Amino acid sequence: MIEAIVKRLILSMIFHKNKGISIFSRDWDNLIILDACRYDDFIHVIKELGFDLSVDEFTSLGSDTTEFLMKNFTDDRYGDIVYVSANPFVSMILKDKVYKIVPVWDYRWDPELGTVLPIEVYHYALRSYLENPDKRFIIHFIQPHYPYLSHINKSMIEHLESLRKEVLEGGTRKNFSLQLRFRRLLKVLIERSIYAVDFYVKVDNNLHRRAYRDNLRIVLPYAIKLAKILPGINVITSDHGEAFGEKLHPLVPIKVYGHLPEIHIDVLLKVPWLVIENNVSREEALKQIKNELAEIQREIIRRRIKKALKKNAHLGRG
Repeated sequence: MIEAIVKRLILSMIFHKNKGISIFSRDWDNLIILDACRYDDFIHVIKELGFDLSVDEFTSLGSDTTEFLMKNFTDDRYGDIVYVSANPFVSMILKDKVYKIVPVWDYRWDPELGTVLPIEVYHYALRSYLENPDKRFIIHFIQPHYPYLSHINKSMIEHLESLRKEVLEGGTRKNFSLQLRFRRLLKVLIERSIYAVDFYVKVDNNLHRRAYRDNLRIVLPYAIKLAKILPGINVITSDHGEAFGEKLHPLVPIKVYGHLPEIHIDVLLKVPWLVIENNVSREEALKQIKNELAEIQREIIRRRIKKALKKNAHLGRG
C-alpha cells in the first residue's frame, strides 16, 4: 500500500500535467525554431549581442523534440506548411503530415562536427521560400542543442550519427514512444541523473553552459536575419529548453541534465517567443532573398575550399 502511494507520488512529480501552449494557437507566418533553447539564456545572449528586441515567455507542449512534434501536430495534415529542418526527428514524426519537409540534416550533415551548421539551414530556408512563397514555413535550426561547436566530443558525435543513421534506415515512430516505463525511468534518474548522452558525464557542467551559450551566439544572428528578410509575422522560439543540473522536483534530490520527454520542469518548458513583423511586400522580399542567396553561395564555396585545403595540408604532412 505504502509502496503504491510512493510510486503515485513520484509519478505525479515527474509526469505532472504540462500547461503548455500549441504553436498553432498563436499568429505567425514563419516559425523559426532554435532547438533546446532556454528562455533565460536566450535573453542573456540577445542582450549581449546588442539586439534591442522584446521577448515574451512561451510554455512549450514538450520537453524534447519528439513530444513537441507529437503534441503540436495532432491533425492528419498541415498542407500549408513547409518544414525546413536540421533535426532528423522531424522527417520521421511528421512524414506525410506537412506539405513538404526539407531535410537539411540529410543534405548537409557534417560528420566531423556531428551536426548541421546554421548557415546551411539558413541557405535551404531561403531557397525553399523562393520555391514556395505561398506557404507558411517552420525553420528548425539544431543549435543551441549539442554538439557544441566550441567544444566537440567524440562520444556525443557518435551518438548523434547513430541517431541519424537510424532515421535514414527507416526507424518507426513507435521507437520514440512517449510512454516511458516507471522502473526504467526511475533507474535512469537515480543512476545517471537524467544524463541525455555520455557527453554530460564527461564534461564539466560550467563548460557545458558556456559552450551552450556559444552555440546560441552562433545561431541567433541567422535566426534574426531570417526573421528580417521573410515577409509577414516571423517568430523565433524553441521546441523545448535544456537542463543544467536543476532539480527534478523540490522534494526529489535528483538533478536534471539535458532533456527527455515528459520531464515537465520549468527550464525544459519555458522558451522564448520573439515576434518580428516584416511588412515588406512579397515581391521585395523575393528580390532580397535572391541577392542574399548569391552571397551565401559565395560564402559556402569559400568555406568548402578552405576546408578542403586544410584537409589536403593535413594529408600532406602525413
